[in-house]
Amino acid sequence: GVYGSASGEIDEDTEPGVLTEKNRLLIEAERLVADGCLARRWFILRLSGLYGPARHQLLDRVRAGDLELDREIDRRMNIIHRNDACRAILACLVAPPKIASQVFNLTSDVAASRHEMIQWLAKHDDRGTVGSVTPGFVRDRTVPDRVVSNRRIRDALGWRPI
Repeated sequence: GVYGSASGEIDEDTEPGVLTEKNRLLIEAERLVADGCLARRWFILRLSGLYGPARHQLLDRVRAGDLELDREIDRRMNIIHRNDACRAILACLVAPPKIASQVFNLTSDVAASRHEMIQWLAKHDDRGTVGSVTPGFVRDRTVPDRVVSNRRIRDALGWRPI
């Protein structure tokens, strides 16, 4: 993330909060692209947490009954399926020339709480191996709680997550 410690409603114009070295490097890389160093027309895609085949760390932790899952339980999770991210890349590649260079957030339409995600995964687990996770509502204040908007790419390119 380029948003650092920014919390609340987030869109592509949101100023980052406190930055780490990783955040600063990402912002610098975006600046180089936006300055036209690589191409005349460009699209910067800011992906939220990627999930899909072979990307299921939270499910693995739920299945294992990980007792650390109660940290940050009330923060929202901004995620996107791998296939939706690929469809967004394709939408950018075939965008009409009239669409100018843009920065787009790629995320699903709903930012469920971590608690809701854990409960949903436990309920819908198809292996029946879910451990006994009983999340609490502890909040680690070092992790921002935010809802990232995908409105810009929806409006500009008609992209929608499935």
